[in-house]
Amino acid sequence: MTLTTLSLNNNKISKWNSDWFLGTPVNSIYLSNNLLEVLPANAFAFGWMFKKVNVPLLAWHIDFSKNRLKKIHPDAFTHINGFMYLSFADNYLGELSPNLFKSVKQINTLDFSDNRIANVERVFDDITVNQLILINNTLSCFPTNVFDVSRINFIFLDGNPLTCGCVQMWKHFQMQNNALVVYNMENLERNCQSSSSENPRFSLLLLFKQLPAKCGHGNISFSAPCRDISRYKFECPDGTAPVKTIRIRHDDTLVEYVNNQPLSVVHIKDQKIPVLTRDSVSNLPNISEIVITGSGVKEMHAGAFHDLPSLKFLNLSGNLLEEIRDEAFSNLVELEWLHLENNRIATLGDKAFNNLPTLQHLFIDNNKIAIWKRECSQKTCLGSC
Repeated sequence: MTLTTLSLNNNKISKWNSDWFLGTPVNSIYLSNNLLEVLPANAFAFGWMFKKVNVPLLAWHIDFSKNRLKKIHPDAFTHINGFMYLSFADNYLGELSPNLFKSVKQINTLDFSDNRIANVERVFDDITVNQLILINNTLSCFPTNVFDVSRINFIFLDGNPLTCGCVQMWKHFQMQNNALVVYNMENLERNCQSSSSENPRFSLLLLFKQLPAKCGHGNISFSAPCRDISRYKFECPDGTAPVKTIRIRHDDTLVEYVNNQPLSVVHIKDQKIPVLTRDSVSNLPNISEIVITGSGVKEMHAGAFHDLPSLKFLNLSGNLLEEIRDEAFSNLVELEWLHLENNRIATLGDKAFNNLPTLQHLFIDNNKIAIWKRECSQKTCLGSC
């Protein structure tokens, strides 16, 4: 399997296990608004088998925001060398281990906003971070000795109980260097906390700038694909109109209707299709995209999608599916995009996504999944074929 993007936002997952992803080079994982409480040791070990000699092992976008995280294991980031975007925003983190990122050399955006962090001494030693976001924590100041061993370009500390000594030191440093812009200095001075502790060295606080409209962070960007995966609208950014929805009535003619379409794209929307039986959509050599949304699909049998050698995009979002059975999508040998958002899925078969050798993007947001995969060996996990 070539899966690179897995989105499981808004589910009920309470445990993380790196073994789930063995055998797949997934580098973007979205787990916002779940029930995770601990990020365990070796959380990203699954990627080690794909590491090339003398090439850093990097993850693109990892999102653990809006969980219940209280602890990050000191060895959580062993085996991983960098992240484009890593978010722990809006959790319950109060303490971070020293040298937490000892294996990580570079992070473009690291977000710890809206936690309970009071001390980050030695947490960010020996690392390069472009944007370090610590908004709305309980920091009295930032330990500026980190700049002796690390490179951090932007630090965001709004909403912390900063001491007046910190704020004055930043102000003094700015005046001396005549090169830095401290964001909202007046407000910081007005809200700083009086303290008799010694003044810290200068810590930089810059205005958080909105990212450009194009997708990307920092100096790395990428062009938006034809489908806007952040909003799941099937439109192209160049203004091209989406494919017109085909309206049908649901009766025993569904199979006959779909299987006789001469098109490469079939859209079925807002119909009444409670069950997709075996071979419901099959023997269509030219079909590249199938969309069946908002049609009340509650049950899908194995082999419902069969003999579709050109199918690259399948969207079953906005239905009533409760379970994805083993090998539900088996032998869709060209499938790259699979959308299952906004259903009622609570159960995933351990082999639900087997035999999908080209699957790259899997979206299962807004369901009721509590366990992504059972404890398993490499032969029964996500990457097995």
